[in-house]
Amino acid sequence: MRRGRRTRNKEFKPETGNARIAVRRFPVSGLHSLFFVLFFLLGCRSKHGDPDDLRGVFEHSAASEEFKPEIGNARIAVRRFPASGLHSLFFVLFVLLGCRSKHGDPDDLRGVFEHSAAPLVAGAPSGSAAVKPAKSAKPRASASDDAPMAPLRRKPEPGPCLKEAGEAAAVDRHAAKRPACRRAEVLEERDPDGTPRYACVFTPDGVDKRAPLPLLLFFHGQDESPAKVSKETELRSLDDDYELGEPAHRGFVVLAPQARHLVRTAGPATVFDVGHVAQANADVKATDRFVALLERRGWVDRRRVYAMGAGQGGEMAALYAMLHADRVAAFATSAANAGKLRWTCEREPPPAAVIYRACDAVTACLDVEQWLQARDDARAPTLSIRLGSANHVEPACELNTTTCRHEKGTANHVRWPKGRERDMLEFLSRFSLDVAAGAN
Repeated sequence: MRRGRRTRNKEFKPETGNARIAVRRFPVSGLHSLFFVLFFLLGCRSKHGDPDDLRGVFEHSAASEEFKPEIGNARIAVRRFPASGLHSLFFVLFVLLGCRSKHGDPDDLRGVFEHSAAPLVAGAPSGSAAVKPAKSAKPRASASDDAPMAPLRRKPEPGPCLKEAGEAAAVDRHAAKRPACRRAEVLEERDPDGTPRYACVFTPDGVDKRAPLPLLLFFHGQDESPAKVSKETELRSLDDDYELGEPAHRGFVVLAPQARHLVRTAGPATVFDVGHVAQANADVKATDRFVALLERRGWVDRRRVYAMGAGQGGEMAALYAMLHADRVAAFATSAANAGKLRWTCEREPPPAAVIYRACDAVTACLDVEQWLQARDDARAPTLSIRLGSANHVEPACELNTTTCRHEKGTANHVRWPKGRERDMLEFLSRFSLDVAAGAN
């Protein structure tokens, strides 16, 4: 393969504090290199200047001619670069070749000046590419611009791989109400103690003809409901055509279980029992029954079962994925910290996409980063994206209590990172289990 091809561009991966930055190297052809050298030499030895003139490109000089645009009340002094006619010609050719090189496209130029928003995959095999957010509206199954990447097939870990902890929480006598999920089927089961359990199933059009399809388990946050899938996320706009690693079966099924109404010291709440780390966890068992129901319909590709959750539901997604490392290929969380889960198997924990806020009054930013560090130490493939109050990437945790007030941090915690679903799905699509699609 030729050196300048975009899919083979190398990356320079510096670390700035806790922020990881992927910067793309500028593709350079041989002819481009020639004009760069000529441009540089003429800049240093132009008949209209001397080597010191080159500094005018980068720094101000009190003795130089100044171009003084005004921005508000601020004036900026920029020294004009002395150029001969021949120098100008080579400069134009250099820029044109840089923007329209046969080995690149105009987007490549941005890699010289700005950081990529794509965090790196920690613990990924050597030489693996960074997972970058999708730019276009067209669903993509990999970080490659030219060809989809085959999913990395993980060996199922039979387990158990989590150290058991905690006790089952008491159920409040007022059961959670049946969820109102738009354009979804509501499933109903009962726990052994008679507690009603519900789950919403969101399917793409013609699911029976498309099956088997990837299954995405979505766990809502505290005092929320499965309706969050359609009300707050973009998953419903993606489930019909997004390719989760299988070109022949586009789209995916979303199964969103509902939590129970539990007794808590702070008062009853509709939450998952994440404090009970055990295979006997009632929420885990209920989810297993709903998954088995969809499997009997022939809808589920068992190689591609994923978990996703928000807030306390993100902890439930991690708990379910780590308890079922032989069934769940990878998981994704938002505003969650699953650092208390103790992985005991020899192989690394399941891959995870972790999105969190720099200012979060419930799930502290530094606590999430301690969990991420533990995953790095365990060599677990991880995509981490630290966000500000909006969906922009923040370079560090916001520790100033004046700017990160409790009200702001609480609002950030419950705010779903709408628009970042593609980042999570693209990461998840890179992993599958090494089992048969219809394994029993």
